[in-house]
This record gives sequence, structure tokens and C-alpha cells, in this order.
Amino acid sequence: MEHIVYFRENFFSSGLTDIMDSNEQKIGSLDLKSAFSTKVSILDENKIEMMRGFFRGFSSKWRMVDYKEQELGYVQQQMWSWNKKFYYIKPDDTRYLIQAPAFSHSYQILNEAEQVVGEFERISSFFSAPAFKLTNRSTDLSTEELILAIIGVNSIQRRNNAAANSGGA
Repeated sequence: MEHIVYFRENFFSSGLTDIMDSNEQKIGSLDLKSAFSTKVSILDENKIEMMRGFFRGFSSKWRMVDYKEQELGYVQQQMWSWNKKFYYIKPDDTRYLIQAPAFSHSYQILNEAEQVVGEFERISSFFSAPAFKLTNRSTDLSTEELILAIIGVNSIQRRNNAAANSGGA
């Protein structure tokens, strides 16, 4: 069954933003911890933390844990690719490919059998905070887990852009 949600980051990358379903009903929140550190929590309707994502130290891997601190997995970029390719890797080494053509804002999420289990697209960001539409078709990944992976992809891209603009590697 398909589950469609919409969410956005804040322009200054801190504070609470809503996660909405396709009927524009609030189903949770993103808690963007600080403009100076990349830490994001997903909260349920009662503002209780379900899971969170973050970079550990200078790592390029976006780590994801649940509210009990159990590792859900991590997102990392595949280097040296003409397309935008990322992997979401679970603790049991199950891999999901997250990919988009070079200049596209529409991504597909594929399981190891190369079946599309989800899609997301950036639906705005020019002079505003990035907003996303996620379609989850997976029976193995929760919508919240995919939202956190998408935030990880966006955070990795933002780090890469900052490094390129500052002359760093």
C-alpha cells in the first residue's frame, strides 16, 4: 500500500516543522535541533521522539537510531558517480539504493531486488526551505525511517556543497 507524506526543513535549519499526509493532516514533526549541528529527530503526534539522525564527528555517514538508541542504519553517498547515488544500509547489511539522475530532484529508492519501494522529490527550495514529497511503497521500511534517510541525503548534499564552496575537499 502506498503512503504519501509531505515535509520540509526550516530555512535556518532549526525548530519544529510538520509532517503531513496526503489529506494535509499532521501526522508528526521534524525537530531540527540547531542551525550549527546536523541533528534531526522525528516526533510522533504527541511530540515523543521516535527516531533521530545525525553525523558522528567528521564522518560522512548519516547515522540513524530509534528512541532506544538501537541503530536503524546509515546513509552514505556512492562516490565517483555521474548520477546522485546514496545507500541506506541496515545493521543486517540490507542495502537500499537511493538514486536520481544528475540534475534531477526526483529520487527512487530501490531494494536489493531492484524493485522501487519508494520515491521522493524536492518540491520547493528556491528562496525557501527544502520541501519534499515522499511516496512509500515498502513493507519493510517505515515512512518515518525513509523521511530520516531523505534528510540524511539532503544533509550529505548540503555538506558537499559547503565544502565545494569553501574550497575544501
